[in-house]
Amino acid sequence: MEVDRASGLATIYHNGVDVTVDGTIRTDFNTSSDWEIGKMEAGDLWFKGVIDEFRIGNVDRSADWVEASYLSQNGAFTFNTYAAEESSATGVESTDMAAPVAAITRDDANPTTASTVVFSDSSGATGNDFQATFNIGGGAVSVADAIDATLTDNTTNLASLLVTVTDIQGGALEVLAADTSGTSIGAVWDSGTGVLTLSGADTVANYQQVLRTVTYNHTGANPINASHSITFVANDGTNSGNTATTSLSIVQSVRRLWLSTEGDVGSPSGAPDLDSWTDAEALEFSGIGQTFEPTVTSGSFSSMFNIDDFASAATDVQGLHIVGRDITVGGGANTFDLKAGDVIAAVADNVTLTSTDSQDVQKRDVFVYRPDAVDDYSSGTFWLLLDDPFNDNTSVSGISLVEQDTTVGGILLKEGEFLLSETGKAGDDIYLFTADAVGEGTTSGTESTRSTTRSRPWRSRATMPIRLTPIRSHSVSTSAKM
Repeated sequence: MEVDRASGLATIYHNGVDVTVDGTIRTDFNTSSDWEIGKMEAGDLWFKGVIDEFRIGNVDRSADWVEASYLSQNGAFTFNTYAAEESSATGVESTDMAAPVAAITRDDANPTTASTVVFSDSSGATGNDFQATFNIGGGAVSVADAIDATLTDNTTNLASLLVTVTDIQGGALEVLAADTSGTSIGAVWDSGTGVLTLSGADTVANYQQVLRTVTYNHTGANPINASHSITFVANDGTNSGNTATTSLSIVQSVRRLWLSTEGDVGSPSGAPDLDSWTDAEALEFSGIGQTFEPTVTSGSFSSMFNIDDFASAATDVQGLHIVGRDITVGGGANTFDLKAGDVIAAVADNVTLTSTDSQDVQKRDVFVYRPDAVDDYSSGTFWLLLDDPFNDNTSVSGISLVEQDTTVGGILLKEGEFLLSETGKAGDDIYLFTADAVGEGTTSGTESTRSTTRSRPWRSRATMPIRLTPIRSHSVSTSAKM
């Protein structure tokens, strides 16, 4: 407390901070009898609490001096810069301390003065931040560095760690969770605010242990957000530390299977959730809880787009592949940067495809269709990717892109290579095409036969031959014709 007796005003400070509500005081101080500290004069109203230190002086001290005085006795604080001294020539203190500084600047992000969350740069993020990817339908993913995340503080215990999804829109479908077993830390998730509160006095080591277990999950099939920012802030009961941020990308699960059929399929198709479709439609087989052989195949079908909506004449989809991750194909000056969600496809006829732009394609070509909005294939942009890759002017009937190095049947397939099938070739050969260059008029590369598939019946209410390329890429499985 700082008292200005002449003006009848007092200023009350708590932890160096002015908390005065009404500073009016009496001016007729008793100067002839004893003072009673913590008790009302001539009464029995006592101060309830512990007085740690009491000091009396006759110098009018500034707010900066009071803050500096408090902080100089606070072990959790480090002085960074100093201002000019205040004169004490006209006053005395009950202690022999030298005149303290008038003002300070402090650094609350300094690891010695506040809690600090640090993620390693193993994810590709810089500074204290982290990157993660959530695959829709793929289950919860870690949003903190599960191995190298560190949490430091100059004190022994922490009071809380707040983890916040800054732009949550999925309500109860979105969940942040953490494993607090073996600690005194409680976890409360609020889907309305997007805040996971980890709280309770416990050691820094235990908070770090829990930090490394924080996960994100979305149980819906169609998240609104394509990404999230998730922040982490720890508090030691006095100070909050730095803000570490995880950038979370939300992508379609690895279990998206895209395909097309040899002909139109009328109602009732017998396929789950899709009553009928045409051979011009790109179909997706997916769904939460989707499973494949060797146990049971289950999931649902949906129509993603109809190529006739863009084509200058009726045609049908011959082969297609949904790109699961950003990847560059080709080489030298003739490369193409594919993005997750792009569709690589071929059609049965020579047509002009028009949406956001126009692109002439022939049945011998492979093109790219990129939607204008994530997962909305009602409009987009077309590019010619492979110009007559077989170099014999025959139709491309099946496409798959190898999205990471993988071995199939003892054969190493490398990232960026294409698996293609061709109408009119003897048998059902699958060709490996290694593109040295891509693009209209610039496509070049080598091809070789890698495997042969056999036609198999796929039965529902309609019976159709199915031929799937036996390749699972890093994030998708794709097909030729069905």
